[in-house]
Amino acid sequence: MTIWPNGVVARSVHPDRRGEGNTDPGPTQETLETVRDRIKRAVDKASEADETIAAALRSVIAGHPYDFGSSRYSSLEDYRDQQGVKDADAAVELAAKGPDMTDEELKRFNDLMAANKGNRAFAERFATGMGGEGTLEFYANLNDQRQSGRFSDERIKELDETQKNMSLVLAEASHSDSPAMQAWKKEIIDLGPKPLDIPTQGNPYGFQVMSNLMRHGTYEKDFLNDYGDALVATEKEMGLPGNHWRGPSSMHTVLNPGGAENDRGLDPMTGFMAALSRNPEAAGEFFTTTHPQDNAEYVLKERNHFPDGISDDPPFAGREQTGNALFAVATGLDPHDEDAPFVPHMAEHRQVLDRSLEYLSQTGDDFPPEMRDDMAKVLANHGATVHEASSSLSDSSSPLDREQLLEVSKQVSRDQEACGVLNEGLNAAIVQNIHANDVSDPEETLVRAGQTVGFLEEARYQALGTDKDDPSWDAKWGYHLVGGAANFIPVVGDAAQRGVDALAYAWQLEEQARIDEKISGENIENFSVREKQLEAIAEEWTRVNPDHELAGNTYLPHERAGGAAYDGNNRAKGLAGDQ
Repeated sequence: MTIWPNGVVARSVHPDRRGEGNTDPGPTQETLETVRDRIKRAVDKASEADETIAAALRSVIAGHPYDFGSSRYSSLEDYRDQQGVKDADAAVELAAKGPDMTDEELKRFNDLMAANKGNRAFAERFATGMGGEGTLEFYANLNDQRQSGRFSDERIKELDETQKNMSLVLAEASHSDSPAMQAWKKEIIDLGPKPLDIPTQGNPYGFQVMSNLMRHGTYEKDFLNDYGDALVATEKEMGLPGNHWRGPSSMHTVLNPGGAENDRGLDPMTGFMAALSRNPEAAGEFFTTTHPQDNAEYVLKERNHFPDGISDDPPFAGREQTGNALFAVATGLDPHDEDAPFVPHMAEHRQVLDRSLEYLSQTGDDFPPEMRDDMAKVLANHGATVHEASSSLSDSSSPLDREQLLEVSKQVSRDQEACGVLNEGLNAAIVQNIHANDVSDPEETLVRAGQTVGFLEEARYQALGTDKDDPSWDAKWGYHLVGGAANFIPVVGDAAQRGVDALAYAWQLEEQARIDEKISGENIENFSVREKQLEAIAEEWTRVNPDHELAGNTYLPHERAGGAAYDGNNRAKGLAGDQ
């Protein structure tokens, strides 16, 4: 590839212009875009540092243009802190105007907030200067159209920036453990279950306002968990939280001005789950604790999620963000950071996998559709464990509850994108297991591969059977491989990746054949083994084990994998009670 001075990243030679016999496709468009984005981030960071240094130097020589000997600042960090405090005081002064801020003043407020992103001194000074109640009332009043009049498009854009900037600043401030910030955090949580006295905004609860200021940035984990425990406890007392968060007085409430059509910001769980998704460590504590209540059981199984938009139809924003948080805690990855490296699993990640299977499997066909893709990524991320479980011959030898795994795999497979992600993750696990060869007889890896294919196929057919009467079913089945770019699928190495690609390609060919042949609920009973996928498995196994007695015969490895697939399919049927 070629990188130009203006930041453009391009192929050195276009594939159509390669010489005869050159089959190397070169870098993908996705690779080019990834490199371009990384370069841009590095340049932006350097530019930001240059601007800070220039501002510090201008401040040093202010009034003394030829004197660089000022002792006003002991370091660049000292300059940032002092300037941050000044800027925070200016921001608090502007905030005192509340909804009376002009568009120019609101832009000035946003400029101050954005310029001090990541500045702890600014963040703490702003938060404590506003106070807990003052922070909530300022944001709620600022978004009140009944006080300010109908917002222009430009005003809405600035309010959206205000929400983002305040989220980032308050998240930074939450990491301070000073007495003043401890008091601020306690005040915020204490105000959570109480309505604010803002009638024109429908007297929103403290939790509703604060959660909309948690959609960006990385909040401190202890504050997040104290906040989350209090929020769950409040909702459990409510019984049906939607009746309270979306009560009669909330008709004109605006708390998420630039949000999606299904996300007005009335559901406080939405913003809180967004905050958890950006802090996997905090999410881990939230999803594994059972005191003062079992938070995972509540949000995954018990909670009555509700519509929070123009329409009452799904998808529900609260469920979407809960899926993001679940992904974060089960994988250790921030779902918003596609460049984050794969995180080796700890006991906590496995604990969340077990608990999510337990609670989500109990929802049956009421499994939240908004969470199918997230759970598919979780299973793909834990591909080795899922492969071992789906190829196990008994419960005693399985690392996971196989009935729960089958039910969740079925629910995931009701969405084609999620089904594809699950199968890609398991394809990688199958090939990795074949290459690891850490068993007494390599034939076991071949048999396990077939068993897993059969298990997944049964989950797939059960999913089709569940939705066979859905008139939109045919339109759902279109899938594009996520490929090796997915950071949630473990890296398998160059040698194994060729096998993974071969399996993925074979799987996709057979999926396309299903679509072309219009295989639907009327003929799902006709289980046909995935011949191309199993053939690719057999070929990869033979390549890795050339000296094995089965390797000298092209028929036997394929037959062995195919037979195991039938066995795995029948065993999965038995788990589902279909035999």
